[in-house]
Amino acid sequence: MGKEKNIGKRKFYERKYLKRLLMFGIVTAAAVTMLMQTDNASAAKKKIKQVNNSASTSLRKGVLTVSGKGKMTKKLIPTQAQKKKIKKIIIKKGITELPEEAFAGCNKAEEITISSSVRKIGMHAFSDTAVKDMVIPKTVKGIGWGICERCKQLESLTVPGNFKVLKPSSDKYYEPFVVGEYALKTVKFSTALEPELVRMVGDCEKFELQDSDPNYKSIDGMIYTKDGKTLVRIPYGRSEADIAEGCETIAVGSYVYKANYFYEPQSYGGCGRLNKITIPKTVKKVTDSVYSENIWYGYMDYRENYDAIEIKIETPELDENSIKTLWKVKSWRKSLAKDLERNKYAEDVNGMIILSSGYLCGYVGQKDVKVTIPDSVNVIGENVFEDSSQVYQITIGKNVKIIEKAAFYGHKNLTVYIKGDNIKISNNVFWQCKNYTIKFE
Repeated sequence: MGKEKNIGKRKFYERKYLKRLLMFGIVTAAAVTMLMQTDNASAAKKKIKQVNNSASTSLRKGVLTVSGKGKMTKKLIPTQAQKKKIKKIIIKKGITELPEEAFAGCNKAEEITISSSVRKIGMHAFSDTAVKDMVIPKTVKGIGWGICERCKQLESLTVPGNFKVLKPSSDKYYEPFVVGEYALKTVKFSTALEPELVRMVGDCEKFELQDSDPNYKSIDGMIYTKDGKTLVRIPYGRSEADIAEGCETIAVGSYVYKANYFYEPQSYGGCGRLNKITIPKTVKKVTDSVYSENIWYGYMDYRENYDAIEIKIETPELDENSIKTLWKVKSWRKSLAKDLERNKYAEDVNGMIILSSGYLCGYVGQKDVKVTIPDSVNVIGENVFEDSSQVYQITIGKNVKIIEKAAFYGHKNLTVYIKGDNIKISNNVFWQCKNYTIKFE
């Protein structure tokens, strides 16, 4: 009886042990399975990663081909010896990004083809190449500064109408998107245009927009609103601009705009090569309130000849604010003064340009003289005598009620005689003046 009892107990414990052993085996197997799955997943990820970064280059008979998938790494940038042999560059489908200076210095490369799979192009990617016609696909969302820097043969450039400008991470010198000192003639926008990006493409003679652009169109190489009623941009490299008939408003941003130029912003802004501009009969207004984030009236201060631009006004309908706005550009003031008088917008009295309202708009007379402001003037406008620092004496007529800011800017030795009473003198009228005297008569 005792033996049978012991045997029963032993069997009970054996069954319990076997049960535990079985459970341990199941758990272990599950753990091993999970571990294997994790390892397989990791391996798969590694494999995918390898596939996505499989870019490679080959050079045969002067043709450099970039193929594979993913980013072209800096390790794939051609050596100096290879650059001397490259005549053609092909970026094949699958490549998504080109690094900084990817093909910089390939000075024999006359043809460059970029696949639509590319999304990003680094700074100076094609600088110093011999390309003549560059087409950047619509798919590219980021474009680096100076990608076509020193491309002396470049005549035509096609870019998306909107893209992110990739700037350097440091404060080092950098260049605009395309430097305008060479032969670039045409910039074509392949998608809907964002006007502010025009500043980034640099110098050219004409713009071309897609017919499908919902907001803007090009007429004779200049950019207008879709209805043709507002002039939006004149190309920086344009020498003559005949504004289209039917245009009613000129945005100042069309001819005055500061380019994003880090090193010398004053040397690259607005229509620096403009020699003549014609305003047709249909124009009624000039406004500085639209189509530019950077209105910078000093853009022409650095031209060799301040009076180099001829402005021809054919419209009889400009309002006074429009005339004041036009006057802010120094480089066409002498020509503008003649046209204002010819069109009876203003009277020239000894070099003083006086609008019909009595507003003294500007002075284009002799420098080393005494000036007497006539009684027909009731307001002396902004910066009227800023370029006439050699005028040493000014007598203000009795009917003048307001002298606007910076009217006598920069004079060194100036005496002002005031005949009238209750004249409102704005702040900074004598800004940057030295040794000036005010006398009331």
